[in-house]
Amino acid sequence: MSVRALLSLVSLAVAVGAVPAQKPTKPNPDVDTLRDDLELLAAQLEVKKAQVNAAETKAQAAGEQLKRLEQLGGAISPTELAQLKSVADTAKAEVVIRKAELTEHQVKINVTNRRLDRVAQQPAANDAKDETLNKILAALVAREQADAARLEREKKEAVDRTLLEEKRRAEAVAAMQKEAEERAKVEREQRRQQLAERLNGLTAELDVAKTRIAQLEALKSAIEKELEQFKPKVER
Repeated sequence: MSVRALLSLVSLAVAVGAVPAQKPTKPNPDVDTLRDDLELLAAQLEVKKAQVNAAETKAQAAGEQLKRLEQLGGAISPTELAQLKSVADTAKAEVVIRKAELTEHQVKINVTNRRLDRVAQQPAANDAKDETLNKILAALVAREQADAARLEREKKEAVDRTLLEEKRRAEAVAAMQKEAEERAKVEREQRRQQLAERLNGLTAELDVAKTRIAQLEALKSAIEKELEQFKPKVER
């Protein structure tokens, strides 16, 4: 049941005489209390508005920063981009929550205004009427508490969703990084094998060349010795 409906029940109860009227014997002390409550709520309203403005500014800044970095392409790592998206989503959720809190506070002000109007225009009610009003007001408080609990749950769910999405993005980035590392590792191993095979081939070719050089050196020595044998014959 909405706040408006609950207040309608109050008016109906008074209109049909469900609560008998009683001639006042003294002023209703609730007027001053309600006025104090209204002044306090009015002051708190400005705080709520400031919180909404701050949340909107933060969300806008986070969105603009994310947009600029997304346009840079590969200039930012996937992990940092995922973190910025998480910050932007959280900022948007904060705006929704702050606006809901502002609306809830405005409802409290409206309810207090109507209560103040009724109390100021009417004499103090008898015990039965007070009891009826207290029950209805208790229902209002219970409804406000339920709304506050619902907003808190929605806030928690929004944060949980954001954290889950961030976790999934981080896992996806980690998987891609791992795949890239494995691929690079395989490529390095293939390159190492190719270089090792090339080195082995060059080593074998060098061994063959050394053997050929040794053979040529031996042939050269043999020829030189043979030439030495011919020198004395030529001189005689």
